[in-house]
This record gives sequence, C-alpha cells and structure tokens, in this order.
Amino acid sequence: MGEQSKCYQDYYLLRYFFGSHRRDKEPIGKLIKKYKVQLPESTIDYVIREGKVYREILDEAREVESLCIVMGTHGSSGFEQFWIGSNANRLISVSHCPVISLRAGINAKHQLERIVMPIDSTIDTRQKVPFTAYLARLFDAEIYVLSVYASKYKAIQRRVDEYTDQVVLYLEEEGIPYRRDSIIVDNLTTSTIEYAKKVRANLISIMTEQETSPFNLLLGPYAQQMVNNSPYPVLSINPKETLIMSSR
Repeated sequence: MGEQSKCYQDYYLLRYFFGSHRRDKEPIGKLIKKYKVQLPESTIDYVIREGKVYREILDEAREVESLCIVMGTHGSSGFEQFWIGSNANRLISVSHCPVISLRAGINAKHQLERIVMPIDSTIDTRQKVPFTAYLARLFDAEIYVLSVYASKYKAIQRRVDEYTDQVVLYLEEEGIPYRRDSIIVDNLTTSTIEYAKKVRANLISIMTEQETSPFNLLLGPYAQQMVNNSPYPVLSINPKETLIMSSR
C-alpha cells in the first residue's frame, strides 16, 4: 500500500451521516466490514448527527480537520437545475475543504488514473492545482491540463495560456505526469465533460467559480452544472477569497 496506505491512515476517516429517522446501524456495520479489509492500516468509523445535512457535514469536517469530503448526489435533470440546490450543491458552495461528489449511478470502482483539470482566464483557476497534484501523486495518476478558451479575444486566450504555463511548470517541478491540451468552448460544463469522455477520465477537478457566459446565466453556476451532470466524480474547490467573504 505504501504512501497511499499511510495517507489513508493519517488523513481519511470514512463517516456516514444520517437523520434522526434512520437509526439502523446494521447497514453501516456491513459497509465497514466490507471495506475495512481494503484499508488494513486505516480506521473506518461513523457518526450520527441531527440537523441540516450540509451544515452537519461541514461542522463534522471542521471538527476532525478533514482533508476532504466525499459525498453522493442524485444530480438533476430538466427544470430541476433551476430550483434551489441540493445538499451537495449547498455544501460545495461553502465548504472550507475540497469536496469530491459522485452522482448516483457513477461507476467509481476504477483506479484513479486520469484527472482532467480545466484552466480558464479567472485568477482563481490555479488554486485547485496543489490538491489535484496531491491526489495525482497519491494514486500515480496523470493530469490532463486543459486550457479552455471561453472568449475569442486573443488577450484573454493569452492569459489562459500564461496560467497554463504556470500550472505545467508546477507539475514538472513536483514530478507529476501530465498532458497539455486546449479547446474552444461555448459551455464550459459540456465541453469539459465531452473532453473527459474522450480521454476516459476518472475525475474532473474544478474551482467552484469559473468564467461566466450566457449559458451559465441560464443554467446556474458552473460547479452546480458540473456536479449535476458529470458522469465522473467531480473534485470541487472553493476560491480562498470566496471562503473569506462567506465566513464574515
């Protein structure tokens, strides 16, 4: 297991959150028995909390100083995307640590081998790089650094290229394997997902704040679109400035 096993032992604690209407601990015990053999040097545990789901998860994550949160979501379809966000979307929008979300039906049994990491023209786009690189190193995964051009203005495209150059330099210095690519997009979510399908990705890494476009204004925030529609697990990271503002 090596470094991966040590990381699980040091940082990861699998926890299940249930409302007061679900006190049956037997299913939890079965899950622990099933998966603890895969983490022989780690601890799998659970807690039961009452209250608003997303708020209780965040409070628990702060108390145990979680490295990240992993949660499932039903996603949405049709007009559901126009209404108030799910617990997953609410949690992602205010979480102090990275959140990995998995839509219902996603096959997450594959080894983490390929991570798609889109880079856009926003100044926050690079904040996801260190944690994404950390996961890549942990699982010996390759990062697909994807420059996304949401504007036809050459100055903005050059900014994306400059940010991508900085990201690539960081990955090279850290010894993280990567591939570099670029696409012109209308809808960031759709284009990123299509690219992820093409390279058979196992994870998409995003910031919760991305470039805006007419499509975003109609369908809602980029992160919400991605969480609701991605056929792959999504790693979402809040910009530090956003977290500072939301905590005031």
